[in-house]
Amino acid sequence: SDTRSDAHGTTVVYDQVYDGVPVFGAQLRLHLDKQGDLTSVNGFAAPDLDLGVEPRLSKDAAAAKAVSIVKDAPSGVDPDMPASYTAGAKAVSTDLNVYRLGSTRGVSGKPVLAWVVEVSNGSTVRETVILDAATGKPVNRWSMIAHALDRELYEEAYEPENKVWSEGDPYPGGLDEDQASEVAGTGEAYWMFMNTFGRDSY
Repeated sequence: SDTRSDAHGTTVVYDQVYDGVPVFGAQLRLHLDKQGDLTSVNGFAAPDLDLGVEPRLSKDAAAAKAVSIVKDAPSGVDPDMPASYTAGAKAVSTDLNVYRLGSTRGVSGKPVLAWVVEVSNGSTVRETVILDAATGKPVNRWSMIAHALDRELYEEAYEPENKVWSEGDPYPGGLDEDQASEVAGTGEAYWMFMNTFGRDSY
């Protein structure tokens, strides 16, 4: 858990863990006023978990499979894109999670032990691929690069001289951590809505 306080009160953040394994996207935030009284709770927690936490698919095998899936057909990319588009793609993180099917769409589904793999080549490809840790079957995936978007990032004021990044520039390039997070966050939000709801907009 994590606790953050400000002039208005305190927020306590709890990340859900099942038998030592993080639950994907499961986090509750408890908001308390200055007197310590609970004012609201928001977030997501997966109820009634009952599953084994020993994967049949190894971490290395999961990483290799995710890379293969992305190289064969990267998300959100024209199928006629040359193979060089995915050159250098590799698994940059491979984490064991409990993943509740349907949670990204707000519907009930069964929990599965899953490998959450981020595949990237540092420029044109950055995807999350979620694989069932028992069968290796893909259960979800999404792009974390907004291929069709036209984003620009400005500092201080919306003036041409203050532009620090625009679509097509190297990422993260010269961006600092906060700036890179802003760019990544807008892309992730776009593709989550696009892949989950078919909404081609913010």
